[in-house]
Amino acid sequence: MTIRWQYRTTTETQRLDEWGEQGWELVSVVIVDGREKLYFKKPAPSIREQITLEQRSQVIGETREDSEA
Repeated sequence: MTIRWQYRTTTETQRLDEWGEQGWELVSVVIVDGREKLYFKKPAPSIREQITLEQRSQVIGETREDSEA
């Protein structure tokens, strides 16, 4: 089975703990124009997980809209 990856880059360091909790792994730091650029990766969700996450988002969105009405 091949692992698919998601990638993220940033120069922001305030949210590193949050991203770590979400599964992001710091893989590289490069200095660009005197600033640190951080590169992260995490396994992409399988199609089964992705559908479940999309359905969850729809339900949460519908619930919030219903409660606001």
